[in-house]
Amino acid sequence: MRGTIVRALAGTVALAALTLPVQAKDLAQGLRGRWAADKKALFEMTAPPFYKLATPEKKQQMLAEAMKDVPSMDFEFTGDTLSASMGGEPPTVAAYTVTRIEKGTVYFDAVAKGAKASDADKMYAEFVDDDTIKLSKVGDEMILVLKRTK
Repeated sequence: MRGTIVRALAGTVALAALTLPVQAKDLAQGLRGRWAADKKALFEMTAPPFYKLATPEKKQQMLAEAMKDVPSMDFEFTGDTLSASMGGEPPTVAAYTVTRIEKGTVYFDAVAKGAKASDADKMYAEFVDDDTIKLSKVGDEMILVLKRTK
């Protein structure tokens, strides 16, 4: 009986080891597509201190006013490029390479078109769910919440 349990556990561990690379690959592929910054989340993250103290009605008014001035921020990940544009401007394009995947987060190096590889930005995308990621540069406090658009 003990040998049967050991064999069953060994089989489960072997199966889990085989599926890990597939899950990691799927997570990196999950980045592919078009994304838009959640402007409300961006405003709330960077809002002045008095916003947090305001009444719900005043917060709503301040948010509506701010949304008029915040340009759209759009991103597109392909298999090896990241394009970012703001307010309808032509996109900035960077090549990216996935460096590691840990606990729902894809880490990658992004090199802007025409830049040297040594100038790579170390970035990460943390999956909140299949259609929401938190995008940031390593060491930077600013986090963009992106929602999948396609």
